[in-house]
Amino acid sequence: PTASRDCPLCRLCNVQVGHAMHALLSRTEFQHFSGVRTASDFVEVPSSLMENFVWEPSVVCGWARHHRTGETFPRELALQLQESRDAFFAIETQRQALQSMVDLELHGERGPHSPSASS
Repeated sequence: PTASRDCPLCRLCNVQVGHAMHALLSRTEFQHFSGVRTASDFVEVPSSLMENFVWEPSVVCGWARHHRTGETFPRELALQLQESRDAFFAIETQRQALQSMVDLELHGERGPHSPSASS
């Protein structure tokens, strides 16, 4: 990663570690109530938490090393990465709200595909 660009592979690895931890730490009598077999919004909780660790300077500086020199990840760079992620947080929140509104319009109780709309 650089000050203006994050590392997609770091995020992807942490997302997958989150899914793996969810699967390994789930204790249930029925396999269909654990891991990726749960509700889709709940499935993403552990992976989202792990993905956020990539942006935490104290975590990144603890494990990230330069692949050739072994030099530790500079704290200043980690802070800049965190700031770059937070720079457009409001736009991302607005995008998610808009997608939710469209989803409710299409699939909600009063949407065009609801049972009451076809009667």
